[in-house]
Amino acid sequence: MENRSRTLICQNDVIEATKQYNTIELKVFYNMLYCCKEQSMYEVDFQDCEETYMELSKLDDFLGKKHFSKTEVVKIIAGIPKGIYFNNGLKYVSVFDYIEYDEDTLTIEFRISEIFRPFLFDVLEKFTVLQLKELSTLNSVYSQRLFEFASKNKNLKKYLMPINDFKEYFKIPKSYSMCNIDQTVIEVAVNEVNLKTEFNISTSKRKNKNKITHIEFEIQKKAVS
Repeated sequence: MENRSRTLICQNDVIEATKQYNTIELKVFYNMLYCCKEQSMYEVDFQDCEETYMELSKLDDFLGKKHFSKTEVVKIIAGIPKGIYFNNGLKYVSVFDYIEYDEDTLTIEFRISEIFRPFLFDVLEKFTVLQLKELSTLNSVYSQRLFEFASKNKNLKKYLMPINDFKEYFKIPKSYSMCNIDQTVIEVAVNEVNLKTEFNISTSKRKNKNKITHIEFEIQKKAVS
């Protein structure tokens, strides 16, 4: 991984590192970022930052379920990659050195991996508290990716993305046909983002000789009432 500062949200290494996470793991991740932002931890130098914590009650709120059992919490945390791990034969470095559940204090304690701390600062600067909260409410991985994408490109209004880039960015399974993509990815993500966030998004397809070559996104922010 190239260690350099990046200015675009979807190109931040922290965001890229979480693309292997499932929906629940991403919700926990974004909730942790939200708590860091809420506690003003973005003002801390993450090169020297020690462990921090998230109250279990916040996890209950954001995952939409009250009173997680110890077994459920431990299972969620156990699924989140930590340290150096392997996936499909490839080596990855997790965003987290460790994540633990403290049953006595009812908190989830975690420490950000040293290599990711500068990039975490970048994410916390670019996302507002509201955006992080909105991210944590989205139930689909594809919705979360779409929200990241819209946040980065909101000033462009329209964005034309080559179909291969679209599949790579959203991590579309190779087995998916365009019909699968329409129903499982685009429709679900657009509907949920439009319902739960500050954005209104629409998409259309560009073709060349009946072959889809691009997905066009039209991104608008909702009017403040």
